[in-house]
Amino acid sequence: MIYLSYFLGNIVIMRARLRGWPKISAPFSLHRWGPVVNVLALLYGGAMLVNFAWPRVASNPEPSQTGGLLSFGIGFVDKIPILWLVVLVITIIGVIYYLAVGRRKQFAPVIAPAGDDEPLVTGAAQPEA
Repeated sequence: MIYLSYFLGNIVIMRARLRGWPKISAPFSLHRWGPVVNVLALLYGGAMLVNFAWPRVASNPEPSQTGGLLSFGIGFVDKIPILWLVVLVITIIGVIYYLAVGRRKQFAPVIAPAGDDEPLVTGAAQPEA
């Protein structure tokens, strides 16, 4: 599941890069190598997702293939590979939470800092113009 988070985070970063992020120079930057590193990260993350999701006993066994260790005793559930079962359960919990609480939740507005705002960290090295 950590690779799914890694992959989704890299998709968002790549989308931001394609829209011109970062707009302000920083002490460290990948410059033109940023998109290249991002594409490599997406390829790696995607390959690992396929690797772990591939239905085989070594990396994604069915509960019935674990010698009863993870068996739920429910016929059709014991035929679903563990990774997919975890994704399904987390998705169901997320949908229930969203329907019960998430739709009505209020969030504070996001206000982007202006270019001439004071730095958040005092004493930090300022990039040269």
